[in-house]
Amino acid sequence: MRLDLWILLMILLAGTSPLAGQAETGIAWEFNNDGDAEGWMAESGLEQVSVKNGSLSGVTTLTQYPFPKFSSGEFSIPADQYGYIDIRLKAPGADFARLSWDDDQGGFFIATFDLAGDHNFHNYRLSLVGHDRWKDNIIRLPYLSIHEAPVGTKVEIDYIRILHLGPVPEITRFRTERITIQPGDTVPLYALVSNSGDEPVSMRSELMLHEGIELLEGAFHHDHGTLLPLISDTLRWQITCSDTGTFNARLRLFSDTDSIDSVLPVHVTDRRWEQKEFLLSAWSPPYAWYAPPYRLSVFDRYQKANFDVALWARPEDDLTGLLEQYGQKYFILVTKLLGGDEYLREPSTHVAPPITPEMLARLDPIIEKYRNNPNVLGYHICDEPYDACFENIGKVVKYIRERDPERLNFVNIWPGEDHDRYRNYIEDLLDQTKLEILSYDRYIFHNGFDEQDKFFSNIRVIREYAGRYNIPFYNIFQAIGTDGTIEEHLNWRTPTPAEHRWQVYASLAYGAKGLIWFHWHGNWGVTGNPDGAQVAASIGELNPEIKRIGKEMMRLRSTLVFHTDPGDPIMPENQVIKGIEPVTGLVVGLFLDTANQDYFMLMNKDYEHSVTATITLTHSFDEISMYNAVTDIWEAVEFSNGRNSASFQVTLMPGGGKLIDASKRQPVGVEGPEHEPQPELLLESAPNPFGHTTQLHYTIARQGSVSLRIYDHAGRLVRILVDKYQERSTACSSAWDGKNSSGREVPPGIYVARLSSEGHNKAFKLVKTE
Repeated sequence: MRLDLWILLMILLAGTSPLAGQAETGIAWEFNNDGDAEGWMAESGLEQVSVKNGSLSGVTTLTQYPFPKFSSGEFSIPADQYGYIDIRLKAPGADFARLSWDDDQGGFFIATFDLAGDHNFHNYRLSLVGHDRWKDNIIRLPYLSIHEAPVGTKVEIDYIRILHLGPVPEITRFRTERITIQPGDTVPLYALVSNSGDEPVSMRSELMLHEGIELLEGAFHHDHGTLLPLISDTLRWQITCSDTGTFNARLRLFSDTDSIDSVLPVHVTDRRWEQKEFLLSAWSPPYAWYAPPYRLSVFDRYQKANFDVALWARPEDDLTGLLEQYGQKYFILVTKLLGGDEYLREPSTHVAPPITPEMLARLDPIIEKYRNNPNVLGYHICDEPYDACFENIGKVVKYIRERDPERLNFVNIWPGEDHDRYRNYIEDLLDQTKLEILSYDRYIFHNGFDEQDKFFSNIRVIREYAGRYNIPFYNIFQAIGTDGTIEEHLNWRTPTPAEHRWQVYASLAYGAKGLIWFHWHGNWGVTGNPDGAQVAASIGELNPEIKRIGKEMMRLRSTLVFHTDPGDPIMPENQVIKGIEPVTGLVVGLFLDTANQDYFMLMNKDYEHSVTATITLTHSFDEISMYNAVTDIWEAVEFSNGRNSASFQVTLMPGGGKLIDASKRQPVGVEGPEHEPQPELLLESAPNPFGHTTQLHYTIARQGSVSLRIYDHAGRLVRILVDKYQERSTACSSAWDGKNSSGREVPPGIYVARLSSEGHNKAFKLVKTE
């Protein structure tokens, strides 16, 4: 559905509107008499147009512009009195349709709506009331066009009606924003009440709770006043349940003439899946599409890339035995066991055939076999489903959860391009399927351009809903492109190691609790790429770092994310960070640990250049530390306390990020000194950049053990220049000749000199040229 057409469109399947019988018909074309087309005719792309057996029909001869179209004769009806159009039709294989109208002032407009595309009649209700183009007198429907229908499709229209509905009060949504609920949980309860008619209506509502539910926040009664057509009112409460079981919440909506009830079962259990470890995997396991026997060398390569989780294995496959042999954790793939993509992902008819009890029973031996296997993380249900499959997926999740409640049900989604529609997609997905996680993908590195904006706009929405439903989210990101493979039509390119790092730390800054590299095996995977060895090395180098920092991220809860962009930094109020100078292109993720102490991650959006920034915090601190994901050590940061503030510098490699512990703030009322103290350590070098040799000059404020080391861009130790006890001095120096500890010349690039003494650290970026 195209929202850029500036039209709000309501599409209701036949028989779903409880007030449809109250509609007043302004004009209708029923096609009840054989041979009487009632003024409608074929505009283009149709042949064998006729009226027979109660429907207007035609056979399509075109699949592209000008598209198969019907058009009406002339009529006149006032738009302000009739705000809806009902169309009942069937168009097998078609994706969407468009309806246009003319008014008596020369206006012209188009409404677009999705089609079911199966062999059944469906009713589509178009809500046009309140839009600036639906006005004056409507005098003609110039065309009803059918799009993407195969040539030879018989399109049949049962009726077309222009209606006046009057006021239509509705409870559009009524749900808990939680997937699984345990006794004592604080649970957000949410409702949306609206007027879906074309006249104003006065409404009030009442919340009624089962004896086992306690209202913690919100009111039982609401007066919504007069709601205009297509206007909604949002209601929110906080509830809790003290015991297990199913308890009903009831919302009753009253108007002057009617009342509507909606009953919400609240299921409370003492068993549910909870994520205990950060998830790191590749999209497919070794030999994903090959038949046995499998070679152990493929698993060796997978393990050398530092993976210990395979995202799926077929239950009947010898792959599970090898995964067990290698001690790897994995998911059981159940898609084909339950009928395949037609049922769980992308039904060819746009209407998923129903999952039957007999199909669900096929899961029983699988669940029983793997129920107590500690290597099985859960069940991989499907990838990128259409919303037509949500009901089926929900049945599968419910069936598995009743029998194996502490295992994860895995489904991955693709964000698409329409963010408003994507929000509805995610809400419907979570409401209908009750999935325990949100997993999604966005591939951003194309030949000639990237999609940073789309990446961040998608992850922003995913993070929002993961937070609202209190579930983790995973990001599937691009490991390789199609350069050198047979899948060139995708126009992806293979990311550089810095771009790999960019994807990792951008996801972590937003609070991802799982990262999945796409793709490991096959024509568009690492093993199918001529540069696969280099790609595997890049992934293998980052994976241990991801595991270590992922362990730290598991105990943190994302609270806020913001970007700093040149000229327009958005610094949130009442947060631990007060300022960033100079203004740079950073992503800043704010976190709290289980004790509600502050942490934050800084991420460099530039994947070509390093960046150094000064961070000012809103309190004085006893200690600030930074996590080193290479050494798995929290290292003390050199900082300066001011008056109720602190500041420090951080250098981020291209696409890199740093996690900061800002939990050890000084108590309120303990102020820093009037003048900032001299730093414990100073470090600089000249020349910089340098070709063969640079002189590093440093100062130490007190006697003690001193270490001066050189690291490469990945945090690997290159050379130890100083490792000794020194007296306090302002004139220390050491030369680096651009060689590693083996005496070999290191390649040009970015290096970091790190000076450490008595718990204080200072880092300085070095640039080695040819």
